[in-house]
Amino acid sequence: MNTSSPAGDWSDELKGQTRDAVEGRDIFAPRDGELCLKHIASGFGTIAQEHLWGGVLKVIDRRTGTETCYANADELIAAGWVVD
Repeated sequence: MNTSSPAGDWSDELKGQTRDAVEGRDIFAPRDGELCLKHIASGFGTIAQEHLWGGVLKVIDRRTGTETCYANADELIAAGWVVD
């Protein structure tokens, strides 16, 4: 049985950069007011800058438009998302 998480293939450095960006410890340059993310298996997504400032980690999948909320940076990363 495979118990590894999707985030297992991302580097520790990239996971750290993601934590810093979503937890407000790093100044990032938003593209059109959004933090751009990539997923380990399924493409790309964004989090609106105003959501980040409000502590809401709502990822919108660029391809499907599906919205998914995460409780914190660790949950976001464990689901396979990191900064792009």
